[in-house]
Amino acid sequence: MNTALAYDAWLTHWNPVLLGAFVIGAVLQWLICKRLREGRALLRMHLGLIVFGIGLDVFARSLPALGMAKEAKIVGELALVGWGVLFIRITGIFFFRVFLPSIGRPRPRILEEIVFLGLCLGWGLVRLRLAGLDLTGLLTTSAVVTAILAFSMKETLGNVLGGLALQLDNSLQLGDWVQVEGVRGKVVEVHWRHTAVLTNEGELVVLPNSLLMAGKVVVFSSISHPASRRTVQFATDNSAQPQKVCSAVQTAIRAALIEHVALDPPPQCLVLDYRDGQIIFGVRYWLLQPQYDVNTDSVIRKHIYTALKRANLKLARPVLDAKMSSWTDARNVAKREAEVQHRMHMLSGVKLFAGFHSDELRQLAQALHVTPFTKNDVITRQGAVANWLYLLVHGEADVWDESNGARKHITTLGVGEVIGELGMLTGDPCNATVTARSNLECYSMDQQTFVTILQERPALANELAAIISARSSWSSMAGGAVDVAQSAGQQARMLGRIRQFFQLP
Repeated sequence: MNTALAYDAWLTHWNPVLLGAFVIGAVLQWLICKRLREGRALLRMHLGLIVFGIGLDVFARSLPALGMAKEAKIVGELALVGWGVLFIRITGIFFFRVFLPSIGRPRPRILEEIVFLGLCLGWGLVRLRLAGLDLTGLLTTSAVVTAILAFSMKETLGNVLGGLALQLDNSLQLGDWVQVEGVRGKVVEVHWRHTAVLTNEGELVVLPNSLLMAGKVVVFSSISHPASRRTVQFATDNSAQPQKVCSAVQTAIRAALIEHVALDPPPQCLVLDYRDGQIIFGVRYWLLQPQYDVNTDSVIRKHIYTALKRANLKLARPVLDAKMSSWTDARNVAKREAEVQHRMHMLSGVKLFAGFHSDELRQLAQALHVTPFTKNDVITRQGAVANWLYLLVHGEADVWDESNGARKHITTLGVGEVIGELGMLTGDPCNATVTARSNLECYSMDQQTFVTILQERPALANELAAIISARSSWSSMAGGAVDVAQSAGQQARMLGRIRQFFQLP
C-alpha cells in the first residue's frame, strides 16, 4: 500500500508544466550542442546534474514509504529547486551564447552570470515563499549581511559593478580594440573582477574593472567603427620640395591598394613639422584590421622608400650644421655650372630674353632663385605691384580677371612662360591675378638684376617694349584680334615708360 502511494505521488509530481519545461530544456540543449563548440561539454555537465536530480527526486518519493513524509517534502523541494536552476542555466546559455550572437548582439559572460544568479535567487525565494516561510526576517537579516559584505569587499564589488556598467551602456564590447594604461589589444572577455585584453604580442592582460571605470580608456576600433587611423612618419632634408614629396608618396600608396588599408577615406601624405633642418612628413591611413598594425606600417614604409627613390628624393640624414666644402671644389663647381647651363637654356626659350647675349643670359641665370608654389597659391595679385619676375619651369598657372569683383578665367600658362614682367619693367600694377593651377616651380628674378643689364645695354629696352605690349592685353592671349596701329602706339608708350622707370637715355 505504501508503495502504491509513493507511485501515485511520483505521477502527481511530474505534472504537465514540469514535463513542458523538460521538453523545452531538451530542445534548447540540442541547439546549444549544435551551435557551440563547448556544447558537448555543457551537455555532459547537464546530464550529470539531471542524473543527480533524478536520483534526489526518486529518493524523495521513496521516503513516504518509510514513514518520513516531512523529510520527503524537504528533499522533494530541493529537487524541484534544482530542476528550476538547471532550466534557468540552459535557457540563459542559449539566450546569451546562441541567440544574441546570431542577431549580432553578443554580450559578455559577466552579464550572463549576473542574470543567472539573480534568477536563481528569485526562484529560490519563490519556492521558500510557497513552502510557507516568512521572508520578512530573512530579508532584514540579508540586508545587514549585505551591508557588512559591501563594506569589506568594496574593491571587489567596484570591479563587478564597473564591468557591468561598461557593458550595459555599450561603451565597451567584446571585440573592441582598446588602449588602457599603455596596454593595447582586443577585449576578449569581461569577468566579475576583471576584463581580459589580448595584445598583438599574444599576451593576455588582465585589467581590473575598477581601473576601466576610473581611468582613461581609448577605444580605437569597435564594432560600430572598425577602422582606426594610423600615421607613419618619415623625414627628408629641408632642400626637398614638400609638394613634390607629398605628391610622389601619396600617389604611390593610393595606387598600391595595400591590404588592410581602407580605400575610403584614402591615405594622405601630410607635412607635419619642420625640425632640426628636416621636413617631417606623415602618411595617414585607416587600418581595417587592428591586429595587422605593425605589418601594415612596415608595408607603408616600403612604399614610401621606393616612391622617394623613383622621384629622386632621399630620406633625411642626421643633421650637422657644418660646411666641410665650398663651391671652389671641382666637383661642386661642375655641379653649379650644370645648373647655370640649365637655367640659361630655359631663359633662351623665353621671348622676353630672346635678344640676350650669352653673357647676359649667364648673368641672369646666376641671379635666379628657385621659387616653388603649392597648388592654389597666388603668384601675383591684380592691382598689386610686382617686384619679381617669375619664369615657370614646372607645372601650370591660371590667369584670372578680378576687375569686376568676380573671378573670370582668362588663360592657362605653361612651362617657359613669364609672370610679373609688367610690374617689374614699368612699375605698373598687375593687370591680372595669377594662381598656381598645380604644384609648380619657378625661377624668380629681382628688379636690381634687370637694372644692371639694361643700363649696360639700353637698346634692349626696345625689344622688351615690343614683347610686353604684345602681352599687355590678356584678351589677346585668349585669342582676341589685335589692331596693328594700336599695337604700335602701345609699344611706343611702353618703351617710354620703361626708359622713364629705369632712367635710361
